[in-house]
Formats: sequence, structure tokens, C-alpha cells
Amino acid sequence: MTSAGSLHSISSDEQLEQEETPDLTLTLGRTHPALTIDVDILDTEELRRTTMPSSETTQSPQLGESSRAPEKSRAFPGSAERAVVISGATGSGKTFIIDALIAELKIHDIGVVVLGSSDEYDVLVSEDEGRPRGMRVEMIDPQSIIIDRFVRGWERLMQVAQERGMILIVDGFDRVRKEEREFLKYVGRRLDLLLEEGSRPSLRVVVTGRSPRLRRDLQDSLPRHMTRELVIPPPAKRDIDAILERFHGHMPGVEARRHLSEYLYLDVRSSSGLLVRLKRALVRGDLAREGGEWRFTTPPVTSTKTRVAEDYYNTLLSGLDGEEKRLISWLACQRGSLFIDEFKRLSGMTDRELSFALQRIKPYRVVEVIKDKQRERIALVNESVRRAFYAAIKIEGREALHRKYIHFFSNENIEPSRLYPLMCFHYEQVGETRKALEMRIRTIREQRAVNDVFGARFHCDEGIGFIRKRAVHSGVDELWAMERYFIKQWMNIEWNLHNYKALTELIKTHIMARNRDVPVSFSFKYGMALGRSGELKKCREFITWAKPRIENKSSQTYAQMLIIEADMLNATGAYDNSLRLLKSLKDYARYLSTSDVAAVYILYMLNYENLGDQKKYEYYRKKGEELALKHGLYEHALTVSYSKILSLLNSSQYAKARDALRVSLRLAIRHRVYRQLCSMYYMASGVYYEEGSYKRALKHLDKAVRVALNMGMIELVNDLMLRYALIYQNLGYYGNAIHYAEKVKNQVSVEYRSEQFFYALLTLFNLHNSLHNRLSGELKSELDQLLPTVEAKYRLAMYHWFCADYYYRRREYDEAFQEYRLAEEMYESIEYVDDAVRCALRVALIHVDLCEFQKANKIVRKMRSRVEKMESQDLSAEFYYVCLKLHDAWQADEEKFLLYLKICEEIWSKISDVNIQMKMNALLFRACLKTAQVELSMAYFQRYYVQVRQIANNLPNADYIDQFLSNEEFKELVEEYKSVTKEHPSQPVA
Repeated sequence: MTSAGSLHSISSDEQLEQEETPDLTLTLGRTHPALTIDVDILDTEELRRTTMPSSETTQSPQLGESSRAPEKSRAFPGSAERAVVISGATGSGKTFIIDALIAELKIHDIGVVVLGSSDEYDVLVSEDEGRPRGMRVEMIDPQSIIIDRFVRGWERLMQVAQERGMILIVDGFDRVRKEEREFLKYVGRRLDLLLEEGSRPSLRVVVTGRSPRLRRDLQDSLPRHMTRELVIPPPAKRDIDAILERFHGHMPGVEARRHLSEYLYLDVRSSSGLLVRLKRALVRGDLAREGGEWRFTTPPVTSTKTRVAEDYYNTLLSGLDGEEKRLISWLACQRGSLFIDEFKRLSGMTDRELSFALQRIKPYRVVEVIKDKQRERIALVNESVRRAFYAAIKIEGREALHRKYIHFFSNENIEPSRLYPLMCFHYEQVGETRKALEMRIRTIREQRAVNDVFGARFHCDEGIGFIRKRAVHSGVDELWAMERYFIKQWMNIEWNLHNYKALTELIKTHIMARNRDVPVSFSFKYGMALGRSGELKKCREFITWAKPRIENKSSQTYAQMLIIEADMLNATGAYDNSLRLLKSLKDYARYLSTSDVAAVYILYMLNYENLGDQKKYEYYRKKGEELALKHGLYEHALTVSYSKILSLLNSSQYAKARDALRVSLRLAIRHRVYRQLCSMYYMASGVYYEEGSYKRALKHLDKAVRVALNMGMIELVNDLMLRYALIYQNLGYYGNAIHYAEKVKNQVSVEYRSEQFFYALLTLFNLHNSLHNRLSGELKSELDQLLPTVEAKYRLAMYHWFCADYYYRRREYDEAFQEYRLAEEMYESIEYVDDAVRCALRVALIHVDLCEFQKANKIVRKMRSRVEKMESQDLSAEFYYVCLKLHDAWQADEEKFLLYLKICEEIWSKISDVNIQMKMNALLFRACLKTAQVELSMAYFQRYYVQVRQIANNLPNADYIDQFLSNEEFKELVEEYKSVTKEHPSQPVA
């Protein structure tokens, strides 16, 4: 599980400016593969030899030749096996293999007959060869002329086998009709006779079934010495690791993948079809984190299917003898793995007995031995298999084994972090509730001490389930106090990670859904979480409900309720009301903890910042920082620093922002404040993003993702993925950008349309709009419906900005003008200075397009001083782009036109944003033509064209490419270029 040391390895001497630039590993959207599952159950080469013509001797038929040439029978491979038996539990993938085999055989023109799932058998044995395929014949008495039917079927199989090879497939031996089973036995005996005569018939048989002893059941139906048995193993934990490795793509969180795989390994609720189910869940986004835990959002496996899977393992266990049955029984009563030396002391098995048992059980692949440094561990391959075997053991046998486990662990010297979960499980199974709960509590404390978030969540969840089960059996809900303890511990985990949405879902699921009131001790964190997760309306309702229920108005609880209310008012923009409430807290000063006081200073700071009172903002910022550092409240201190860095970032003071970030990163690393460390890396990526250093931005974003995954902050990971989308868009890799935005959209719970879901849609809307994709219209309609639920001003400002771009691309200038102005006002109100300037420059472009040059020039003059104070090259490029376009269209001052043309040529190489580069290249192409610089003009067009091709080649499909290349702007530019090449034929053609 997660250890604090794994995160502390980050260097505290890190210098933001001196980090190496990483190579970009980009997954092209067009070639993004669907996740596949590689289950090592068949020898691919041998299966190829068994089912396909040899590539060495088979020749492709020439024109006019029959594809069924007799030579193909000689080319059919000569492997020894003439039958393959495939067994495995329900959902293990038998039919999947058969379908893939049939498809491959048809590609190579090899004959296939399938029994059990179609009418192919009736056609094969019918008297009339010309009878329409699929029509059923009357049932024939097996005792009369059934042998005649078998003979006809055999002869037809052999005829095709001699021409081009033939495979007889029985998919699901336990489901086929009795007559088909008899026919399979007939074919097996005939094959035996031919093989004994020394013949090598090109007919093979493949049989699948659920029985673990399928080959024994078929011993009279298949060739005696020419049959190979394959058992599809249940998925082991390493299989889950492999899938998650591919699922996470380039994400560097190796530790995070390990934690998630362990969690899923314990939390499997399906049969042994886990791999197929997990593949579908990951590809479709059906695996999501809701209410603080990982859940599959697909419907659960039906009880019938689960029962059939359990029957498989029950049958397997009943067929085992001696030491292998003893081995399975011991392992089924132990969740997780044991060191082999411990297992031998526990079970009393000798090396020879254990080796013999493992050898006997090996074909069924239900036990795995894992090398762990110098010691080996042993376990059943997954939790589903363990449960199935466990259900097959008699109750009294289970309890006896659990008692032996308890006695053994009590006398072993095992470290607490490993001992407590083991003891907890066994105490629960024998019904010793008090000891089980004591061990569960110790387990959670140990896991929280080492930041094992996934493990702590899992044990809180299991503790709640265990208590509810005991309460139902006792008939009285007498264990509510202990259940509440586990809920509170889970709340604390999410609170420390700032997973506010998960915290609120916990309360709703485990308290409100059971018609209980929120306990007073939960009220502060729950109320703050509602406000900070954006559920401001529910936060207001909670305050209205909770305040009258607090009997003692002179208490910390009541004072904290006032803090919640002040925080909510700040979030809704009621800054003056929030300040009045904070000032009233002076009467409750003696009830507030130091942490509460620090929170009050932070709220003062935020209110005065939003009101623009810089003097008071600085006063409370310094007071809050001093108090936090003095009392070791490093998370509060970093929150204050974050506010300062954000302010510097929004005013484009990137050098100062980097200096402040360096100090904050050292503080977060030194004191292991990982949640804030993640935020600081996120902020560092934002600084580099705004500067246009996108590769550095990606590097810091990768660090943020690594920390967030290690700490289980999945909601924050979604925000980070949306930053990936923005960066990849600016790099011109739209396929990657769409991939990340779609992933977030699919992973956010459907149960509540959060602002994160809105932001994912907003990102997709901007991407599709930039590509001139018609999906942008549909996304805008969806965003319009969600708009009333959004309260965050910067999200609303971004929405109006993107809508303005949407209208501007369609040359609907009135709507675009209004949206840009609205976005500019909102950005100004929250002091996002750089974005406000960008909106103003877009308004100037509208005036240029409408030939209102004086209005455009007025905006340009007003923005000049603001742009010069900022450190963003891309923003400067946008400013001079507007200047050049204005004077190019105005034609009032040729001297200024030439000046701006020269500046744009100089600044061109400093632009990082591909989209700004494209606009600049198109404008410079036209501007240089006016100054008769034809060769330079052609060079700018070539650069523009290369960037267009880069974007097009990265798009997910041909439809996206067609829409991107069919926009009016691109077509007009191409026509201009063609006309120039006609006038100047010496110039190269793109």
C-alpha cells in the first residue's frame, strides 16, 4: 500500500527554471487502440498450426483457379493433436475464443461446422444436400436410422477436410443435444481408427465446456491419445495490473496503478469473467469513483450466472483429493496472500506435499505463487475464486480453519500493518464482533499513518457493511455508534484530500438515505464540503436546517456554523455579507480553535481580494500565514500562498509566481502536505502554460497526476486531465485533447451533473468549435441547459468566451460582441487580467471585420500598456496580430503597417500556441504579398499548411478531418495561394 516515503522522494531542492524538458509522448487520436486483453491460455503458434494452412507450402490461387484446390489438403499442417478441449468457468472467455477462431478460419477458407448454437448439425446430416440451410429435420429415432445420418455427416466433413481442411466445433458441450453428443462420439471413434491405420486426416475437433473435468467427460468421444486440454484460468491480480498499465497510458503513477489493482482485486463482485468486464468498464468509462469509492456503474452480474460460476469451483473442489484439496481449503479461508514459509508452518504441509499439490492443481490455474523480493507468497488468483471455493467448504470446516488462523497469527511476530487486517477478517468470520471491530479500527489507523488511502477507504466501507449485517441479525440497531465511527473516519480521509464531493456523497449515502440526521460532530466538515464542491443551494439549505438545532449558541459548533455560512456567502459573491458575519465571530473567539481562526483569516483575505481592497487583503494574508506557520498549520499556510500565487499568475507576473511556487513546494515536501503539493505542481504547470512553455507545463502536470493518484484524489485527477486537454490543444494535438476531455466527461458520475462535468463539456465545446466541427452546436445546447446550475464565475466567464468564439467563427458579429463583452466584464471582476485583455482584443477584431477602424484602434491603444506589463509571449503575439490586421485593413498609415509587420515577423519564432501561429502565418502570408515579398509570403503559407496537416493527422476520424478542412477560412486562403502560384509559377506548390 501507499507509503509516505514513496512521495517524499521528490527533491526538495527542485528549481522550477532549471528542469529538463521531457520528450513528448503523444498518442495520436486516430490510432488510439481499444483496450485489448491478452490471456495466455493458448499457444498461438500451435493453434495456428492446428487451424490454418502452412504459410510455407500454401500458394495463393491464380486467376481462374479454384480456391479449393486439392493442393490445400496437402498443405494443411500436420500437428499431432486432432482435438482441443477448452474448459473454464462461466464468463471466462470460451465463446470469445471460439468466435475469434471461426473468424480466422473463414479468412483462410477453412471449413467450419458448429454444433450446439445453430442448425448446422441438422443440415450436415440431412438427406437432401440442397435443402435450405437452417431448416430443421424431424427427430429421428437414434435406434433406427441414426447411424445413416452420422455416416452422411462424417462423409461431408471428410470431403471438405480433404479439399481445404475442416474444424468441427462444439461450443458448450453441456448445452448440446443428446444426438449431437452421440455424433461427436461417432466422429471421435472414426478419427481413432484412421489414426491407428497411420492416416493423418485434415479434420480437427474443438470442444468447450464449463466442467473442470471436461476431458474426462469426453474420454469416450475424442481420440484417445491425440487430444490437448486447455483450462482458461481465472484472472490473477497481475492480469488486472497489466490492464491498468495500458489503461493509464502515459500517466506515470506506477504506485497508483498498484493501489487501484489491489483495490479492484479485493472488490471484485463478478464471476471469473473479470477481465472482459473490466475491459468494458475501462474503455466505456463504466468504472468510476462515486461517493468516495470505486464502483462499476454497469449492472451487477445476475445471481444465476454467479451461481453457475460457484458450481464450477464446487465441482472442481469435490473432484480433488488429498493434499490439493487441503491446499485449496486453507487458501480459501485466507483473504490475500501468505508467505510460503508461514503457510507451511500454519498448514503443517511439507515441501514435498506442497509441491505435489501445486503440481496436481496447476492445470486449473487457480493458485499462484508470487516472488516477493527474497520470499515467495502463495494465494488463490483472485477474490471471486476464493469466495466460490469458500462457499463449497462446509460451515464447520470453515470455522475450524479460521480458528487455526487466529491461533497461528496470535503467536507469530508479524508487523502490525499486515497483522491487523488478517486478524480482522478471521475474527469477523467466526463472529467475534468486538475483536473484529477492534482490529478494523487498528487497521485504519495504521493505513492512515502511512497515507494508504485506498486501503483505509476499503476497510471503512467493509466495517460499515459488517456492522449493518450484525445489526440486522440482532434485530436492533445497537451498533450505530460504531458505524458512525467508520463513517467519520472515511469523512476525515476525504476531508484531508479535499475530496468534497466524495464527502457529501458519503453523508447522503450512509446517513441521509437511512433517514438519520447529520450528527452535530459532522456538521462543520459536511457544510464546508457542500460549499466547496459547488453545491451552494444545498449548503444554504443545510445551514438553515442545522443552525436552529444547535441548542448551545455559545459553543464551537455554532461558531463553526457561522464560518460555513461566511464561506458560502463568499462563494456566491456576497462579499459584504460574508465580512459582516466574520466580524460577528469576535463574540465567539474563545470557542474557536487555532485552525478555525486561521480559516477566518483566509476568508477575510478572500473577501477583501474580491472587493479589490489590496491593503486589507495583504494584512489578513500576512496574519493568516504567520498564525499558520507559528502553530504548524502548514495546509492553511499553503492555502494562503496559493492565493498569492494565483493573483500573480492572473496578472501575468510569471517570474514572481515561480519564486513563490519554489518556496511553497519546499514547504509542502518538507512537511508532507501532499494535497497542497499536488495543487502547487498544478499551479506550476499553469504558470508554464500561460508563458507558453507547454513541455514544462506537461512535466509539472505529470508530477501533479502522480501525487493525486497516489493519494486517491481521483476528482482532482479529472481536473488535471482537462489541463492536459488545454495543453495538447495549444500544441496542435487535438486528438489527444479530445481523448482526455472525453475521458473526464465519461468518468464523472451521471448521478449528479457537477461543475466538473460542465467544465469537461466546455472543453469539448471549445475543441470542436476550433475544428469547425458540427458537434459544437450540440454541445452548446447541452451547456445552455446546464448553465443555471453553475455558480463559479471563472467557469461562467469561460463559457461566454467560448460562446463568443463560436459566434465569431460563424460571423454572427452582434452575438459575438455581446458575449466577448460579458466575458471581459466577468474576468475583470475576478481579476483574471490576461483573459480580460484577450476578450477585449477579440472585440477589436470584430470592429476590424466590420470596418469600424477607429473603434478598433481605440481598444488597441487602451490595451497596449496592459499587455506590455505582462510576461506572456502568446498574449503579445495576439496583440500585435490585431495591430497588423487593423492597419492592413485600414490602410490609413503605411508606416505603422510596416512597423507592425516587422514586429510580427520578429515575434513569430517566440509563439508557442499552434493556433496563434496558424493565425499569424495566414496574416503574414497576406501582408507580405502587399509588400511584394512573394518568396517570404510563400514560406509563411507553407508553415501554415504544415500546421494544418499536423492537426488533421491527429484527428480521431475522417469526418473530423473533412469538417476541419472544409471551413471557409482555410478554403479562402488556399484559393489565394493558388492564384499567387499562377502569377509566380517559379514558387513551389504545397
